[in-house]
Amino acid sequence: MKTGFHFDADNESLGTFYGAAIEEEFFKALASVGNPSLSTMMYVGDLRLNSFAMECSGTETVKVYSFNEEKYADGFAAWLAAALLAWKRFPPESMLRCMRRNTYVIYLDSISSQIVESLSRRLEVLPYYLGALEINERSPEHRILYLCSLLPLCRITERTVSIFREGFEGEDLDGLLVERCGRAGFTEVRYEVINDIDFID
Repeated sequence: MKTGFHFDADNESLGTFYGAAIEEEFFKALASVGNPSLSTMMYVGDLRLNSFAMECSGTETVKVYSFNEEKYADGFAAWLAAALLAWKRFPPESMLRCMRRNTYVIYLDSISSQIVESLSRRLEVLPYYLGALEINERSPEHRILYLCSLLPLCRITERTVSIFREGFEGEDLDGLLVERCGRAGFTEVRYEVINDIDFID
C-alpha cells in the first residue's frame, strides 16, 4: 500500500531543520521493524495544502499571487474526505491540526499493512508524530499533495538504503544522510543515480 506518515513540522523540539530530524527518527523506526521483505521508495516534503488556495492574476509579464481562504478550506475538506475513506492510523484531532500547522510527510510507495501498523506504533512515541494514511489515488487532492509534490529521497531494500542522486556516479554521497542511516541501523548505504527515473509513479 502507498502510505504517507505525517509530522508536525512546527513542533518546537524539531528546530529549523525539521526534515533531517524527522527523517532520522523515521529511519530508526523503520530499521527496528526488521522485515526482510521490505522494499520501497521513500519520498519526502511538506504537505502543501496551500497549493489549493493560491490564485494568480496580473499580466503575462507581471504575476500577482494571492491566498484564497475559502479555496483553502475547500481543498482541506476534500483532502480530509478522501482520507476518511482510506486506511489510516491517524486520530481525527491530528488530521485537523494539519489545516493550521506545517506538516512534513514521509511517503512510502509500496509497503505492507503489517509494516505500516508496526512502524506507526513505533512513531507514536514522538511528540510531533501525527499519523499514517493510505494514499487514495482516486482523489485528485491526494494525487496533487502526495504523488505530484513530494521529492524522491531513497530506495530501501531490506537493510540497504540507496540514496537518490542526480548526476554522475562519481559524486559523493550526502554525508549527513549517510550518517543518519548508519545510526539508524542500516548495514549498507549507497547511491542510485535518478536522471532517468520519474519522481513518482
